[in-house]
Amino acid sequence: MVGLIAHYEFKAGTNSVGKAIWLRDILYSARAFGVDTVVLVDTEMDFVANSPATYPTLWQALEEFQGCEHVYLNPEGGTPLKDFEHPADNVVYIVGSDYAVFNIPPGATSVHIESVTPTELYATTAVGIVLYDRIR
Repeated sequence: MVGLIAHYEFKAGTNSVGKAIWLRDILYSARAFGVDTVVLVDTEMDFVANSPATYPTLWQALEEFQGCEHVYLNPEGGTPLKDFEHPADNVVYIVGSDYAVFNIPPGATSVHIESVTPTELYATTAVGIVLYDRIR
């Protein structure tokens, strides 16, 4: 089983159209690369209709994936993606909104996408890159 937790962080000025586009892009990447279950974290709890299971906190969302290895997408460190060995099964990938840093537990498995220039990646881009790397 391969899961994905996408953590949407509210930002001033964000509207439901922005959330809907972000959700669509996350779901497209998940489907394209074989994710079985997508769960969302939205502290505002106002996601659009037909969205996957949604929780107000990351810790509640993680309960959906008991017994799975947690892999955090970390823009500030972790194992470089080129050196990372993906778990074969029973894994959940966790990404923040627009590849933001959230409280990653000390010692947790995390992967970092190295880029040519120091730039931040959008969450939808980071998810697609990591999931593609998983299947190749």
